[in-house]
Amino acid sequence: MEDNIKRLVGITLVSNGLELGYPFVPCIKNMLECCDEVCVNTDVNNRDDTLAVLKSLDNGRLHIIEREWDYSVNMGKDLDVQPNHCIDFFRTKKSGPTSILYLQADEIVDPDEINLLKDSKHFDICEINAYLSRVYFWKDLQHVNTTWTMPLARLCTLDDELEVIQEGMTLKHSKKCKSIYPPHDMASIRHYSRIGDSKTIAKRLNNLDSLFHEEEEYTPLEDYEFGENNNFEPNAAGAQVVDSYVSHPPFVEDFYND
Repeated sequence: MEDNIKRLVGITLVSNGLELGYPFVPCIKNMLECCDEVCVNTDVNNRDDTLAVLKSLDNGRLHIIEREWDYSVNMGKDLDVQPNHCIDFFRTKKSGPTSILYLQADEIVDPDEINLLKDSKHFDICEINAYLSRVYFWKDLQHVNTTWTMPLARLCTLDDELEVIQEGMTLKHSKKCKSIYPPHDMASIRHYSRIGDSKTIAKRLNNLDSLFHEEEEYTPLEDYEFGENNNFEPNAAGAQVVDSYVSHPPFVEDFYND
């Protein structure tokens, strides 16, 4: 690859994605539409067939790395460690100006919106840090919890300083690059962790809480209750929910309709 070719690459992570009902297949299909290459980190000790499903998605541009995940109470440290292995993967093979798109296994972006950023005449996508608004869908694909919708640094220039921080929430980026905040209609992240079967949502929350709290500190949820604070979930009670008219890719619609 020529040194002057600019690239957008994607990173994500998933562990026990089938067991926990994560929409990681739509997520990765979406990233492959948006990015030149994608790297996914998965647990070497998956309890289900997540790895086999990942391999079935490989079109020659998907790189799968297996690492041993730490499920001890680590205050979310491993949620930073694992995606950073993906950044290191691309850092070692970097051959030109590169930007990283970081999504979690329950998030997607609109390829057309990402192309708007790529084609913008106002900035170079490989020389910016883009804070994309994460739109948090709630109960179904037609409603958004605005309480949890926020801008996050998720599309940033790949350099020696770039790393995932804050319990896997955002990217720490170079101060040398310009930070931009694209409007909602130019680029956003669709987040789907609170959609689907309520018992499956509860199972995902139990798994997440186990990284932050000793078992005796909380009662595992049997069912997720919308509008209630579920153990350590912040601000679920009194959530500000509004109608959404955002469209979703067909594979997202299919995942939740099934």
